[in-house]
Amino acid sequence: MSSNYRLILYHKHPSSGRTLFLRLHETVCQFDGLSTASRVVESYLAEHAGKFIALTEARRLLPTELELLRLAYSIIMDD
Repeated sequence: MSSNYRLILYHKHPSSGRTLFLRLHETVCQFDGLSTASRVVESYLAEHAGKFIALTEARRLLPTELELLRLAYSIIMDD
């Protein structure tokens, strides 16, 4: 059975709480079928020049992705 799960990667600054999301190939929903090994993620990011963006920089994303980011952000802030 094939799954359609995606991963939203973020970085939350420990002292300021500023939260950034990884945008890669003009999307924040990443890695269909990617291995769970962190080394794979790190090498993929280095190879494809991903960029961490603030929520305010996500205006060009699809409406579905914007809604996913808003949901992720609210969950992260409650943590």
